[in-house]
Amino acid sequence: MNTLIRFLLFFLIIFPDLALSKTHHSKTHYSEPQKKSEQIIKNNDEYTYGRATNFGFEDPKDLGIGSFVFNREFSPYKGVNTNKSDIKGVALPQIVIEKKLGIPHLTENQMAADREKTWKIWETGRMAGVEVIHIPTGKKLVVPIVDFGPGFIPQKLGVVIDLAEGTKRDFGFTQRFMNESGFKYRIIPNYFLEKKDQQENTENQETK
Repeated sequence: MNTLIRFLLFFLIIFPDLALSKTHHSKTHYSEPQKKSEQIIKNNDEYTYGRATNFGFEDPKDLGIGSFVFNREFSPYKGVNTNKSDIKGVALPQIVIEKKLGIPHLTENQMAADREKTWKIWETGRMAGVEVIHIPTGKKLVVPIVDFGPGFIPQKLGVVIDLAEGTKRDFGFTQRFMNESGFKYRIIPNYFLEKKDQQENTENQETK
């Protein structure tokens, strides 16, 4: 009996994690409850918290073209070229953008049926900025929306935002495909409209 007790004590000292049934997960393990909770929208500070992935650049699962509704120059069949290493922007779920900016919901078929009308409806989407913060480093960027995303399955796994390649690199991530926790974002209505007005006012003052 004494031998058994000594063995158990030895086991607890040498292997405390195993003895207490602790489970270790890597950063990309999605089944952790805390990862799922990162999807929660914090209404008290207007941020959505969760994981971030990247899209567009040399991505075999992506067409490399954003939604036409975010193209500043109207093109009924072409969005922003996201298959570039320096493209700045993000992709957010369509329903999230619509709810935040008061844009009426349109299905894919409705969008395709009248692209010019759809493009006009989505003007507020083109003018909005997205403030993205990497919480561990405090790094903050404000970038435009260039596409819809992430996909349904990534959202279920805690991914709340897709970063274009240039934005991913600006946050200091160099791996080919990222899937990182510790992000939060909020949509800023009319951010680029106000920036445009400020620039025009500055130019007018300089010409006087």
